[in-house]
Amino acid sequence: MTLVLTPEELDEVKRKQKDDIDLPLYFNSGTEQFQAISRDFESFLILSKPSVLNSAKEWLSNVTELNKKNAERDSILNSAFDFEREDAIDTQSEALTWIATFEEFKKNFRVDNKFSDVVEVGFIMQDLEFFVGEHQINEERFNHLDILNDILQIKHQKDQTTPELQKQLDSWSQPLSAFL
Repeated sequence: MTLVLTPEELDEVKRKQKDDIDLPLYFNSGTEQFQAISRDFESFLILSKPSVLNSAKEWLSNVTELNKKNAERDSILNSAFDFEREDAIDTQSEALTWIATFEEFKKNFRVDNKFSDVVEVGFIMQDLEFFVGEHQINEERFNHLDILNDILQIKHQKDQTTPELQKQLDSWSQPLSAFL
C-alpha cells in the first residue's frame, strides 16, 4: 500500500526516515520471526504525535501486565477444569457401579417368580429403583458435564495468550520508541 501524503508530510517523513538497515523490528507471531516495519508504518510513526505513540506504549504495557495476571488465573482455571473433570468421571463411575450392582441384585431377587405379584415385593423394588434412578440421572448428568467441561477447556486454551503473541506485543515497543 502506498500512502498519499501532503507535501509537508512527505518532507517530514523524508527528513526522519531511517535507512533500510536501521528500520525498527517487530516480532511476527505468525511467522515467528522478527521483521522490519513497513515504510507506510514508518510514515505513520513519524507523523504521529508523541502523545499517541506514548499512549500506545502504555496500552501495550497494560496488556502485558494483564496477561501476567491472566496467566495466573488461567493456571487456576485449568486446575479447576481438571478437578471438575476428575469429579465428573468419578461420579459417573460410582453411578455405573451402583446401577450394575442393582441390576445383578434384581436378577437374584427373583421378582419374576411366583412371588412377583406380592405387593410388598413390588414396593421394595419400587423404592430401590427410585434410589438407583437417581444414580442413572447422575451418570447422565455428569457425562454431560464432562463433555461440557472439555468444550469449555478447549475454548479457554484457545483464548489464552501464547508466548509468541506475548513476544509480538513486547516487540512493538521498539518501533514506537524509535520515532519519539
